Amino acid sequence: MTSLETPKVALITGTNGISGSALLRQLSKNPVWSRIIALSRSPPSNLPSDPRVEFHSLDLTATAGEIAEALSARGLTNVTHFFHYAYIHTDYDHPNHLEEMTKNNVPLFTNTLTAIDLTSRDSLQRVILQTGGKNYGLLTSPPASVPLTEDAHRVTDPRSLPNFYYHQEDFLWSLSEQRSWNWNITMPFWISGYVGKSGNSWVTSAAIYFSLCQALNKPAIFPGGEDDYYGKWDKGQHFSTSWVIAEFTEWLALNEEPTVKNQKFNIVDDTITTFRDVWEGIGRYFGVETKVVRKYDLMSEVKEMEKEWPKIAKNHGVRNDALGIVTWDAFVHAMDTGEWGSVVNMDKASKAGWTKKVDTIKEMEKIFGEMKIDGWIPSV
Repeated sequence: MTSLETPKVALITGTNGISGSALLRQLSKNPVWSRIIALSRSPPSNLPSDPRVEFHSLDLTATAGEIAEALSARGLTNVTHFFHYAYIHTDYDHPNHLEEMTKNNVPLFTNTLTAIDLTSRDSLQRVILQTGGKNYGLLTSPPASVPLTEDAHRVTDPRSLPNFYYHQEDFLWSLSEQRSWNWNITMPFWISGYVGKSGNSWVTSAAIYFSLCQALNKPAIFPGGEDDYYGKWDKGQHFSTSWVIAEFTEWLALNEEPTVKNQKFNIVDDTITTFRDVWEGIGRYFGVETKVVRKYDLMSEVKEMEKEWPKIAKNHGVRNDALGIVTWDAFVHAMDTGEWGSVVNMDKASKAGWTKKVDTIKEMEKIFGEMKIDGWIPSV
């Protein structure tokens, strides 16, 4: 059942990111939200033209007390639903990647939640935290079993620790036990979306890479592994389209059923693909030949190819600064780190009433179309 009795006040952090901006657009479609507060350091690139939507620049790296003071001073109180997407990216090749992610992202959530809990304690109904595939330790080690289910034990492999998601979850659960508000945790995988530069935007980086291949008449080479499946090339892989995540998140937030409240949920497109499907599908869209080569050094190739972008941009009348939305480390890391896939079980969401299914590759093609319209890649 959906709770529609009283007006809802949403506060969303990280509205410049893929997921946060998608949720901002999603909530603006629904009249149940009387006020939608968007928080990030700079305004979202596509802030909805809606009198209910308001943007505020807030430094969420501050202390909980400082954040609470800023919220109160600006009248950002009486929040009923808090959606946390704020995230500080650390390059995957950083020598202390996991430690840096933990140091930066745990207080980002705990201090913000503490501040909102202080300033909106009487009104707060639901807190939704987005985590993801790293919850299963997929960043550094293969899953213990597949398909991945929400009740899987936490990863204890030292290679996967510290895991900042675990610290965020523990704080959420501990505080919720002392409060009347409920919570949800959503876990998407390899998010497909377009919102400019984002630390985990695989699909926008893919668009630039395939555009480079197209312009330079080169094949797009997937960095395969050494096993019989060429690593991730032929292993099952789920992706999550940003607008699907947004619809699902709003559905959870307004759902008062006991099978939904205080639960973790996977959220993927629910069409199993492989990186081969995706790579070849993108190749067909751009008219680019695709190959898989074992242990191919794709990072060195893209660094060399990107030198040609100014010439390509001039020839095709696209943005010269398009390389600014590329995150090559996340793009390459998604494919060449580990030889395991991520097949995700969506039974829990389905049993709770979620039925949405979309075609991952077709959704990526829509993103490429938007990027062409906005002048990031050539329209050829």
